[in-house]
Amino acid sequence: MSHIIKADEGEIYDVELSEDLLRKNEKIAMDNRKLLNSHGIKTIDVMGSIGTGKTSLIVQLVQNLKDNHRIAAIAGDLTTTIDADLISRNNVEVVQINASWS
Repeated sequence: MSHIIKADEGEIYDVELSEDLLRKNEKIAMDNRKLLNSHGIKTIDVMGSIGTGKTSLIVQLVQNLKDNHRIAAIAGDLTTTIDADLISRNNVEVVQINASWS
């Protein structure tokens, strides 16, 4: 069973990541890269703060590339399918993933 620590209103917690965690994450990323490369799959990871235009950029990339490339997207909205819906309007496969922070 996990223990959840919740901050009080206005309270901020600093979280330090251990080097082992970062090293393990790098290993997983390298394994993923090898797997994707072995299948000839090119990937783009778009990250940024809310409202910075990530989905708009992805939609534009899909529109520009879909006629010459097979495209799929993984949309990682935490609570909605808005981004997945916008991307899928371009007739490309979109997988919606949600994270639950309960």
